[in-house]
Amino acid sequence: MAKINLAWDAFRFPARDTQSWGDFNNFVNYDERYCASHDAVYVIRIAQPFVIGYGNDLNSPVIYIGRGRFKDRVTSHLTSWMRRLSAEFPYLQVEILACEPRVRNNYDAYMDVEAHLLEMFQERYGELPAGNENFPKPQRPHEYKRGPVTRALDPTERARFGRIMIIPSSELRPLLREARRV
Repeated sequence: MAKINLAWDAFRFPARDTQSWGDFNNFVNYDERYCASHDAVYVIRIAQPFVIGYGNDLNSPVIYIGRGRFKDRVTSHLTSWMRRLSAEFPYLQVEILACEPRVRNNYDAYMDVEAHLLEMFQERYGELPAGNENFPKPQRPHEYKRGPVTRALDPTERARFGRIMIIPSSELRPLLREARRV
């Protein structure tokens, strides 16, 4: 069983003003290696005061967990459902946490990391993140250092804000699906 330490990089930007990869470049200081990365794992989160209300009466900022070529995937999200979401919530800030899992002799480890994150999310919240429709199964078992893997899934700190706007996942899912079809 491989031990994986995930080093997350965080990119935060205003959703309304970030509609393309060029806009993304203007707002964040990202590591160039992500442009060419084919095996990135990323978690898209909305920033406070917004959170998403999931099953089990739990709230989370996580809206999507994905993997693949970072530049292409982020561009796709920016030009589809994130554009629609920012129209509904004009002051929405978005944070993307990204990492490149590396495991010796397992070039597909990033697929397992994504599947494990989705599995952990579903176990905790009773459903998949609002933007996810597919639920891949991990192919190989891995161990993770607790802090780094859960950092991307941890709920926001309520103490920093007196008021939080909860967006029910049941209301968010149709909006995201509709935006994908356009």
